[in-house]
Amino acid sequence: MIAEYSKYNLLIFIVVILFHITPAVFSLDAILTIQKTAERIEVSVHAEGIEISKILTSLEEGLTSEILFQLRIYTVNEGFFSFLGNKLIMEKKISYIAFKDFFLNQFVIQKTDNELFYFETIDSFISNFSYIEKYPLIESNKINSSNYYILARVRVNPVKLEPPLHIITLFKPIGRTSRWVEYRFSNHEKADR
Repeated sequence: MIAEYSKYNLLIFIVVILFHITPAVFSLDAILTIQKTAERIEVSVHAEGIEISKILTSLEEGLTSEILFQLRIYTVNEGFFSFLGNKLIMEKKISYIAFKDFFLNQFVIQKTDNELFYFETIDSFISNFSYIEKYPLIESNKINSSNYYILARVRVNPVKLEPPLHIITLFKPIGRTSRWVEYRFSNHEKADR
């Protein structure tokens, strides 16, 4: 009876360890950099751990891929109502849709504003697809105290499904999402000046 109980505990332990190790091995990370100027706050986000082979395979098969950068600005609620959570000030979603133009034999990125960018090499395509640089998030005068913070995360869909096919993702997720990365102005007040 005790030996059976120990085997059961060992099995649970192994399953728990496997669940904790697997995301670390195949993790998608967002690297967040903030540049604060007198006029505005600019955000750069780099997605690390993208499964490039899956994206390239889907593009070569004539499908589209998508990367979504989510940015949020919060203010910390203090005082009596702090139990309600922090207040969302702004949320921005920057979407890049990638496909291959077979006539030109180039990779194409369609950005949120529908502007198209063409790339001849895989390296230049991947570096531009996985990175937003100096995105103007908000005017500096709108964030006037140190109780604000920015959250960022990245979602990568190697195959972008259009409605009604996107219902498949309810049963089998296709993409991967990074954890939220945080930047607190209170911790970086002196570094940004």
